[in-house]
Amino acid sequence: MATDSTSSISLVLSLLKCKTRLEREKGLSELKKLIETNQALPEDLKDLQSSLSVILSSSDESNTWEEKHGALLATNLLIDKKKASEEFKDNLKGLVSHLLEHNESRIRLLTGEIIGGLCKWDGVTVYEELRDVLLSGIKNNIVRELDPTDHAELVKKLQEDNTSEDQEENRSASPSPPPTASNVFHETAGWKSLETYMNALQYAVEGCGSSFEPHITSELLDLLFTALEHINRFVRETGYKVLAAIVKCPDVSDGTKDKYSGLIAEQLVKGLSDNWSQVRMSASIATRDFLITSSNTSHLPLLIPPMCLNRYYIAEGVRLYSQETWRQVTMGKGTQLVENYIDKVVSFYIKESEASNHAVREAACTCIAELGNKISPDAVRPHVSQLVTALLDCFHDESWPVRDAACLACGNFIACFPDECHEYLSQLYPLFLANLEDSIPSVRQGAAVAIGNLVKTYGTEVEDKVISVIKEWLPLVSEQPPSVDSSDPLHPGLESGPAVFGVVKRIHDNDMDTHSNQQMYSCGSLAPKMKRRGGGGGCMHSDFHKPAQPWEKSEGCIHLLSELSKVDRSRSNVALLLPLLAETTGHRQYIQHCNHMETLMKQLPVIAKSLGKRVFKQHIELFFDGIFYGIISSSPQLKMASSDCVQSLTALIGPMIMRGRIEQYNPSYLSLLDRTDPIQ
Repeated sequence: MATDSTSSISLVLSLLKCKTRLEREKGLSELKKLIETNQALPEDLKDLQSSLSVILSSSDESNTWEEKHGALLATNLLIDKKKASEEFKDNLKGLVSHLLEHNESRIRLLTGEIIGGLCKWDGVTVYEELRDVLLSGIKNNIVRELDPTDHAELVKKLQEDNTSEDQEENRSASPSPPPTASNVFHETAGWKSLETYMNALQYAVEGCGSSFEPHITSELLDLLFTALEHINRFVRETGYKVLAAIVKCPDVSDGTKDKYSGLIAEQLVKGLSDNWSQVRMSASIATRDFLITSSNTSHLPLLIPPMCLNRYYIAEGVRLYSQETWRQVTMGKGTQLVENYIDKVVSFYIKESEASNHAVREAACTCIAELGNKISPDAVRPHVSQLVTALLDCFHDESWPVRDAACLACGNFIACFPDECHEYLSQLYPLFLANLEDSIPSVRQGAAVAIGNLVKTYGTEVEDKVISVIKEWLPLVSEQPPSVDSSDPLHPGLESGPAVFGVVKRIHDNDMDTHSNQQMYSCGSLAPKMKRRGGGGGCMHSDFHKPAQPWEKSEGCIHLLSELSKVDRSRSNVALLLPLLAETTGHRQYIQHCNHMETLMKQLPVIAKSLGKRVFKQHIELFFDGIFYGIISSSPQLKMASSDCVQSLTALIGPMIMRGRIEQYNPSYLSLLDRTDPIQ
């Protein structure tokens, strides 16, 4: 039995020393099995710990980092299973400073986990023994000096790959400094052992639990707050993880932790507003822990605005986590809380609408729209002028999602506050029209919704102008060039000839030089960068806004007719425009006609239902050629949209009437109609 145990431990040790991660994990698995089945004798485990101590204390020249990694994996398991001797634990504490400075990050990270395990096992006394090591490690690494001689090549490369806009977006609060070599290096390169020292502190706090609370001192928090405002995003992210561990400590004494809660709340606001999604996520976790573990509500005015905005942040992890936090913290009283702190909420939203990060600006516009939809009008009314002014500025954004969100928000505000918004009508109307002809389909659709609200609110004052625009733009599809080439000013850089699968190819799409040795972007950088305003100060002058094509103007009018059909006073005008709408289906000389017709097929049932069976069936024959062209189209999207369209129209006017109208118009279409029957 003893021989079997000894040989098994020897096998484990040999596997732990292997260079491949798979073999080391196999050794760890074998050790775990030996411990859990009580097959490992105490003397053999003692010998194993002696061998692990030798490996961990040896120099890098004596052992590879892989051997140290395997030894740490086994050590972590022994501590977790409480199989480590006091001598071995004492020896480990003496090696902490050496291992936390190791060149290999995996060694440093595992060392932090082991510190947490020791704290969990033996309590806060372990932290007290290692406190100076951990805090000194953070202090000594928090500032990194750059040696231009040693890093000349790296600095040159980083300067080439980072622009001044990169620097502005990567920082969390204050305006960016000029892109000096030091700034570029510090934001991009690693920070030695700083992250891992902070990770070790996090594990220590979590391991100590409630017993750590007396050690939450101003000295500790000052050091942590310095890290939270660090230039490097990874350091900030780790800092908020440490803060999350600290705020979860139960307040076992007479308010020791609570007296620092105001300072903690201020730091959380900064993290919730950080331009990097990873930092924002880490701060969101800390914020939930802070609010759930504290009964003090005095910090809600600070935290409610950024928490509220993050429910619409572009990064899915942040967005979903923030929505759940909102539910847990507000407990169904979110609307009331926003109304209570409306001044702070509005001020924060306006500030964020001016952020350097276009994703933040988009979220701010969405949140401003929400104020009009969900909050008491009396609470919002005093702030309408400020909010609309902020949205007008966002209308000139180079990022189309920001323009789209601003447009929808303005439409909502017009519907909710017609009197307050009337003075902005002369500014808003041309901006809505600019979005209606935007090159992005969803922007055109959003503009149609906003203009629909405009007509619904102000009636004939606006409706006559809108109908004139539709009459002018809807037929423009006939002017769309039949083909595109590099000399066509409307389609620069596109190949001539027919498109493949309805997709236009750019001339350089297959040019390998265009796609080789180019700058790469981190998903957190949200590159390429989009500035708040275009070069000319208006959305039509934006560097990112290409001139509208005729078919795009026409397609925007389809969305607009759909929205107007929902307005009681506008239905008669929409009915009169149906022949003009039907004529657009006959123009198929251009590549994007499938996109145009797909939109029509999707919106036609909406228009028909809004106008009613009696009115629409007078015009239904006008659309038969377009519908059945779509059904036999080679475009899967158009084919599906056309099939859905004919089924919806059939349900509206009745199967027998539909079949009779089609047979009278063109009997050959009946076989195509049968193809769309879901029963078939």
